[in-house]
Amino acid sequence: MRLKALLMAFIILGIVIPSSSTVSQPFEDYLKDQERLLNQFVEDDERAFEKYKADVEKKWNEYISSTPEEWVSYADDLEGMSRVNFEDGIIIIEAIVETHSPGDMNEAKAKVAKQIENLLSDDNATGSNLLAGQLRLVDGTPVTPDNVNRYTGEVLPETKETVSHYEGKDGVGRMKVQLEILMAPDHIRQRAREYLPMAQEHSVMYNIDVSLIMAMIETESTFNPMAKSSAPAYGLMQIVPRYAGLEVNRRLFNSDEKPKPSFLYQPDNNIHFGTAYLSSMRARQFRNIMDEQSAMYMMIAAYNTGPSNVARAILGRTGINDAVEAVNKMTPATLYDHLIENLPSQETRDYLVKVTTRMMHYEQW
Repeated sequence: MRLKALLMAFIILGIVIPSSSTVSQPFEDYLKDQERLLNQFVEDDERAFEKYKADVEKKWNEYISSTPEEWVSYADDLEGMSRVNFEDGIIIIEAIVETHSPGDMNEAKAKVAKQIENLLSDDNATGSNLLAGQLRLVDGTPVTPDNVNRYTGEVLPETKETVSHYEGKDGVGRMKVQLEILMAPDHIRQRAREYLPMAQEHSVMYNIDVSLIMAMIETESTFNPMAKSSAPAYGLMQIVPRYAGLEVNRRLFNSDEKPKPSFLYQPDNNIHFGTAYLSSMRARQFRNIMDEQSAMYMMIAAYNTGPSNVARAILGRTGINDAVEAVNKMTPATLYDHLIENLPSQETRDYLVKVTTRMMHYEQW
C-alpha cells in the first residue's frame, strides 16, 4: 500500500523515475529511492516558502499569513498586499513604493488599483473569483473583472487612505498606502449560495444533513475557500491533512497519502472530505448511538476536538464504547447540556453552540 501511495504521489507531483532503475534495483532499494525523492520534493517546497517569506519580510518587515477568517494575498512583485476578512466583510488593500520622487502617491495608488483587479480574478488556488457578487458599484451593480476599472475609479477617490513611511529590512525607505473597502452587506449569503449545491450533492452521497454541512462551513471558515489555520487546516471545512484528510483517503481511496493543500483549497474536494469524515465518525466511533440527534451532537463536538476528547467529556476518561453506552441512556437535550458543561475546551463548547444555532438558519434554505 505504501508503494502504491508513493507512486500516486509522484504521478500527481509530476516526478518521473527512469524505468531502467526499476529493472536493475532490488525492490527495497527502489522503494527507498521513491521515498528519498518524495522527501526531497517536500524539503524543496519548504525551502521555497521560506525564501518567499524572507523576500516579503525584506520589503514589508513582516509576513502576514492567511487565517480561517482572512485571506492574505501578495502581488507578484511583492509591492501590493490584500487582506480579505470574510467574517467582517472588510478588505484592506496596501501598496508600497520606494521613497524617491513626488510621484510616489500616484504610483502607490496605481498599485492599489492593480491589487483590487487581482482580487477579482481567478488567479488563486481555487481557480475562481472569490469575491463574485460581494463588491458593488455605487448603483448596486456587482463588480466583475469587466467593470473593475469603473469600481476603482469610484472607490479610490472617495476612500480615505492611510499613509506611513518606514525602512524595510533591506534598508530601503518606503511609503505604504493603505485603504479599507467594505464588501456587500449580504457577502456571507452570496458565498453560501455558491457552495450550497456542493453541500447538497455530498449530503445525499453520505446521508449527512445539508444544514449541518452548511453550518459547519460557516463556523469553520465563514465560506472562505482559502482559509488556513495554524494546525494546519485548509479550506472551507478546515481539513487537517494528517488527521481527517488521511482518514478519508484511507477509507475512500485505500491510500496512505495526506491530501495536499492545493487539493483541499478546491471547494468541492474540501466539502467532499469534510462530509466524508463526518460520515466516517458516524459509521465507526458513533455507530452504536441509537438517537440521530445525539449522534449529531457527538459528531459536531468530535469534528472540533476529536472523538477521544468527546468521550472524556461524557465519562471523564477516554473510551468510545463506554461513552456511547452512556450517551444511549441520555435524552438528546440532556446530552447537549452535558457536553456544554463538560467538553474540555471553551472553543469546542462555543463550536457546538454556533453550529447547532446556524443549522436552524440553513434548514430554511
